[in-house]
Parts: sequence; C-alpha cells; structure tokens
Amino acid sequence: MSTCAFSAKLRELKQDCELLENCLSACDSLTLQQLHKQFNQTEKACMALNCRLDADIQNGRCAAVVQLAQAQKDYYQTAQKLQKQQLVPCFQGDMLLPGEDRSEAAMLYTEYAIDFARHAIYQAMLSALAAMEEEIHCAQKNEKNEEEKV
Repeated sequence: MSTCAFSAKLRELKQDCELLENCLSACDSLTLQQLHKQFNQTEKACMALNCRLDADIQNGRCAAVVQLAQAQKDYYQTAQKLQKQQLVPCFQGDMLLPGEDRSEAAMLYTEYAIDFARHAIYQAMLSALAAMEEEIHCAQKNEKNEEEKV
C-alpha cells in the first residue's frame, strides 16, 4: 500500500492544519466582526463534518468504522456542550474579573482541544501503519498461495 491510498485525506488534514495555524496567527489582528465571521465559517464546516459522520454512522459497512464515527460525533457534541455551557464556571475565582475568567478558560480549553487533535493525528498514524502492515501480510500470503499452485 502506498501513501497514495491516504493522499487525499493527508491533503485535507494539511489544509485544515494550515487553516488552524493561519487563523491562530491572524487572530490578534482581526476585528471582532472578522473573528465572528471566521467563527461562523468554522462552525459551518464543523456542521458539515458532523453530517458526514451521521452518514457514516447510518451507512457504515464495518462496525469498527461506525463506532469510530459515533465516538467522533460524541466528542464533537461533548466539546460543544462544554464550550458553551460549562467552561467559564470552572474558572471562577476571586483574583480575576469575569471577562478574564472567560478568556483564561477559553485559552486553556483551546490548548486541550489542540492536544486532542494531536492525539487524533497519532491515532491516524497508528491506523495507517496497521493498515499497511495488514496489506503486506495479505500480499505475502497471496504470493505464497500462488507459489504453491505452481
């Protein structure tokens, strides 16, 4: 198996990583209106990915893929709930103003979201390596079977 089997997904991942990096780099210079526009665009992209997960869950041919899609959807829903409803109360303190509480909570939450993405990348790498290893084993078995026929 060559990386060609994963090249489209790798391009998507690279584009998304570049988008994240560009967004984080530009955030300091964006106006509130520009930040809001970027947030809305990103939220629409997340919803589109969530719809694709729904389709994968409904139409999946492999139980493991369906379960992974469900886990991704559950993560997305949990992350949204935490971000919108439960994030700030975790950081209420006597030393900070309410706005600073929200800002600190959002920054810490973002760090953990990036850590989660890094973990997902390593999981994808493990999956790709296992798939390539399995394909090699299958090819070797097929070669052996062909040799035995001769």
